[in-house]
Amino acid sequence: MMAAWKLGPALAASNSIILKPAEQTSLNTLRLGELAAEAGLPDRVVNVVPGFGEDAGQAIGRHPDIDMVSFTGSTAVGRLFLKYAAESNMKRIVLECGGSP
Repeated sequence: MMAAWKLGPALAASNSIILKPAEQTSLNTLRLGELAAEAGLPDRVVNVVPGFGEDAGQAIGRHPDIDMVSFTGSTAVGRLFLKYAAESNMKRIVLECGGSP
Protein backbone atom coordinates (compact mmCIF):
# COMPACT_ATOMS: atom_id res chain seq x y z
CA MET A 1 0.00 0.00 0.00
CA MET A 2 2.79 2.44 0.88
CA ALA A 3 4.45 1.85 -2.48
CA ALA A 4 1.24 2.81 -4.29
CA TRP A 5 0.92 5.99 -2.20
CA LYS A 6 4.36 7.11 -3.34
CA LEU A 7 4.14 5.83 -6.89
CA GLY A 8 1.13 7.87 -8.02
CA PRO A 9 2.37 11.35 -7.09
CA ALA A 10 5.87 10.65 -8.43
CA LEU A 11 4.52 9.53 -11.81
CA ALA A 12 2.03 12.41 -11.95
CA ALA A 13 4.99 14.78 -11.55
CA SER A 14 6.77 13.07 -14.50
CA ASN A 15 9.40 11.39 -12.37
CA SER A 16 10.74 7.89 -12.62
CA ILE A 17 10.72 5.87 -9.43
CA ILE A 18 12.77 3.15 -7.78
CA LEU A 19 10.88 1.01 -5.28
CA LYS A 20 13.03 -0.99 -2.88
CA PRO A 21 10.70 -3.03 -0.70
CA ALA A 22 11.79 -4.31 2.69
CA GLU A 23 13.09 -7.85 2.69
CA GLN A 24 10.08 -8.94 4.77
CA THR A 25 7.55 -7.39 2.39
CA SER A 26 5.32 -9.63 0.33
CA LEU A 27 5.76 -9.96 -3.42
CA ASN A 28 3.09 -7.32 -4.09
CA THR A 29 5.69 -4.69 -4.97
CA LEU A 30 7.19 -6.95 -7.63
CA ARG A 31 3.70 -7.45 -9.03
CA LEU A 32 3.18 -3.68 -9.04
CA GLY A 33 6.25 -3.37 -11.26
CA GLU A 34 4.86 -6.02 -13.60
CA LEU A 35 1.52 -4.21 -13.79
CA ALA A 36 3.27 -0.94 -14.64
CA ALA A 37 4.97 -2.66 -17.58
CA GLU A 38 1.70 -4.30 -18.67
CA ALA A 39 0.01 -0.88 -18.53
CA GLY A 40 2.50 0.39 -21.09
CA LEU A 41 4.76 2.57 -18.96
CA PRO A 42 8.14 2.94 -20.67
CA ASP A 43 11.09 0.91 -19.45
CA ARG A 44 12.95 2.38 -16.48
CA VAL A 45 10.04 4.56 -15.34
CA VAL A 46 8.98 2.18 -12.55
CA ASN A 47 11.87 0.15 -11.19
CA VAL A 48 11.53 -2.44 -8.43
CA VAL A 49 14.83 -3.32 -6.78
CA PRO A 50 14.53 -6.14 -4.25
CA GLY A 51 17.46 -6.76 -1.97
CA PHE A 52 18.89 -6.21 1.46
CA GLY A 53 19.02 -2.69 2.82
CA GLU A 54 22.72 -2.89 3.56
CA ASP A 55 23.36 -3.40 -0.16
CA ALA A 56 20.48 -2.13 -2.28
CA GLY A 57 19.27 0.58 0.11
CA GLN A 58 22.74 1.94 0.67
CA ALA A 59 23.43 1.99 -3.08
CA ILE A 60 20.23 3.99 -3.63
CA GLY A 61 21.08 6.38 -0.80
CA ARG A 62 24.58 7.05 -2.09
CA HIS A 63 23.93 7.07 -5.85
CA PRO A 64 24.80 10.50 -7.31
CA ASP A 65 22.11 10.33 -10.03
CA ILE A 66 19.24 9.80 -7.58
CA ASP A 67 17.96 13.22 -6.54
CA MET A 68 15.43 12.30 -3.87
CA VAL A 69 14.71 9.43 -1.49
CA SER A 70 11.51 8.85 0.43
CA PHE A 71 12.13 6.30 3.16
CA THR A 72 9.65 4.60 5.47
CA GLY A 73 11.12 2.56 8.29
CA SER A 74 13.17 2.71 11.45
CA THR A 75 14.76 5.81 12.89
CA ALA A 76 18.20 4.17 12.81
CA VAL A 77 18.01 3.55 9.07
CA GLY A 78 16.53 7.01 8.51
CA ARG A 79 19.67 8.46 10.07
CA LEU A 80 21.76 6.41 7.65
CA PHE A 81 19.90 7.91 4.68
CA LEU A 82 20.69 11.41 5.96
CA LYS A 83 24.35 10.37 6.14
CA TYR A 84 24.26 8.85 2.63
CA ALA A 85 22.76 12.05 1.22
CA ALA A 86 25.50 14.13 2.83
CA GLU A 87 28.19 11.82 1.46
CA SER A 88 26.84 11.87 -2.09
CA ASN A 89 24.93 14.63 -3.84
CA MET A 90 22.97 16.21 -0.95
CA LYS A 91 19.80 14.60 -2.29
CA ARG A 92 16.49 15.51 -0.71
CA ILE A 93 15.36 13.01 1.92
CA VAL A 94 11.81 12.45 3.16
CA LEU A 95 11.67 10.27 6.27
CA GLU A 96 8.70 8.49 7.77
CA CYS A 97 10.36 6.93 10.77
CA GLY A 98 9.01 5.12 13.74
CA GLY A 99 8.97 1.80 15.44
CA SER A 100 12.51 0.61 16.13
CA PRO A 101 14.97 3.26 17.34
